[in-house]
Amino acid sequence: MSHREQEAVLSKVETREAAENSLEHLECPICLEVFCEPLRLPCAHVFCRSCLVRSTHGRCALCRAPLADGFDAFSAPVDKVLTSALQNTQTPDAYSQRVAATLRDAARMVRFKVGNRHSLVENPKMSKNGKHLNSHRWSMYVELIKDPVHAGHPTQDFISAVLFKLAPYYTLWPARDTRSVKVGNDPEVRSAPFEVTRVGWGYFPVKVIIKWQPWLKMEPTELEHELEFDGGGSHFQHTMELPDDVAAQLVESTTRPSRQPSRRPPSSGVAFGSALPAAPNRRPVSASAGSGTRLDRQSVNLPTIGHTRSSSQRR
Repeated sequence: MSHREQEAVLSKVETREAAENSLEHLECPICLEVFCEPLRLPCAHVFCRSCLVRSTHGRCALCRAPLADGFDAFSAPVDKVLTSALQNTQTPDAYSQRVAATLRDAARMVRFKVGNRHSLVENPKMSKNGKHLNSHRWSMYVELIKDPVHAGHPTQDFISAVLFKLAPYYTLWPARDTRSVKVGNDPEVRSAPFEVTRVGWGYFPVKVIIKWQPWLKMEPTELEHELEFDGGGSHFQHTMELPDDVAAQLVESTTRPSRQPSRRPPSSGVAFGSALPAAPNRRPVSASAGSGTRLDRQSVNLPTIGHTRSSSQRR
């Protein structure tokens, strides 16, 4: 249904009886359910907020038009006309319960970025072997993506440490790195911000091991990011599903800002949602690339998109 056709239907939705007869025109094309917190894209197509949060393609699911730069389904405003029509299709309590269910579902999703920033070095020096010019300064990082559900929780509430596996490509230990702990030949950062900075001449793949806080009850997550020296760097966006009881703590702390979720592991016998795998070692359920980057084949089974290979030599 086109935008104009949808507006024509909505203009007739003045009573609950009329609205119920128009429900077929108020269904999300992704989940095929009646819209809940509908978001309208620039192409005029509409989807549930939670459906767009799960989308990893960066495009409209119907017409494939790219999403606007900086679009964030977590914080985007709802379509007021559609929301008003939806409220006429149900009792206020019923719609509120659907929105609350969406909040609980969103609380299960923790989004974070893994990537690198890049800048050129002024007056670069030659490498020790005299063959290369160390002209690239890069910082590998892991950052939590802020959203309304987790707004009161800094990255440190979720991540306890990040190990950046630079060896064997990079084994030097600069004197200016006073935050990292040396684990073998690799730096591990144990407090936010979780990042390391180095200067070198070439790019290479970096394995990143994210160690979660004990209260999340999750095994470490291993991802891989190849350094990008074009466009100031690159990043991936990843989504991790949390256990139901942990998500419930986050919802409670969102509705009661003065409370913080306990970091002590819950008591044994916790029931997990049927949609979650039984094992606590969860890999990211989705990933999407930032501008000019590629998806990480080792963390999710998705095709390469929009990757620009640096002209710098591979280390």
